[in-house]
Amino acid sequence: MVAGGAKKAALLLMSLDAGSAAELLRNAPRTVVSDIAVEMAHIEAAGHGSKAERVEPAKEFFTLLRGRKARASGSSKLPALLERAVGSEQADEILKLAQAAVRQRDPFLEIRSAEIDDLARMLQGESGQVAAMVLSELTAAEAGRLMPLLDERVRSEAVRGMTSGEGASPAVRTRVAAQLLERMHVSTTITASPEQSQKLRKVAMLLRGLDADTRDALLTAIDSNDADAGKGVRDLMVVWEDVATVADLSLQNILRLIDARNMALALHEADAAIAEKISANISERALALVEEETSLMPNPKAEDVTRARDEVLKAMRELNATGQLEFEEEA
Repeated sequence: MVAGGAKKAALLLMSLDAGSAAELLRNAPRTVVSDIAVEMAHIEAAGHGSKAERVEPAKEFFTLLRGRKARASGSSKLPALLERAVGSEQADEILKLAQAAVRQRDPFLEIRSAEIDDLARMLQGESGQVAAMVLSELTAAEAGRLMPLLDERVRSEAVRGMTSGEGASPAVRTRVAAQLLERMHVSTTITASPEQSQKLRKVAMLLRGLDADTRDALLTAIDSNDADAGKGVRDLMVVWEDVATVADLSLQNILRLIDARNMALALHEADAAIAEKISANISERALALVEEETSLMPNPKAEDVTRARDEVLKAMRELNATGQLEFEEEA
């Protein structure tokens, strides 16, 4: 089915009740169902598919629809529609392919529809180049609301990147968008359900103590059942409170990557055990620089502190993923 036809068919199906839409799809070839599913997923994610847009394709199929009382089923019912049309097993496979195709077509589609506060959290610890990429995808009003929530250094780099005229390649855009979405989904999962977060933390601590092969096999099993839970478990293997129990050599390797300003921010109102642990694992010169930075920021913003701590956590999680992060409790 050509792209235009698939979109018209998707708009038509969105104007029908779920039963009628499923009936029309039931005997269609799988390739056609997949093409239509991609268009429906894209329309839903982009916020298109208004009543006016659905009028023309509905008119074209008026004869087919005669005698049926049409009411919008809504693109958010795509999973249920596919299941009724082709069965649950094929529906899951087609839906995954559709979602992948939508992200390939427009990697930043889901990011553009996110809340500004979620975007700010998602960009914590990211470079100005990445921030510029996200800001360029937003409307001027949205970018204006997001900009003040970013670190001052990131804001400056982002503005330079937006005005340089140097655009990222499609491959880089796709990779960056995927990484940001992964981070945003993990953050949403943890923030939305504290009880679920506690359960995932218990699982994460259990897996952290296993050998790498066993751990990775179990994580893969979790991913296959619930991808968001798998991402949450990976992040919860290492949280800020764990800094106090990281082995000295591992921590020293991490802290070398953090500049004095971010270190000072990360230590703002930190637990005494964490502050002592970090102070004991940086050089006297580095400690003096941190103390100087601390004197210049008596009351930093909470989001800046969180962003600085996330930078430390990012380095810790990267080491943990490769099995190189050691903890005193495991020695």
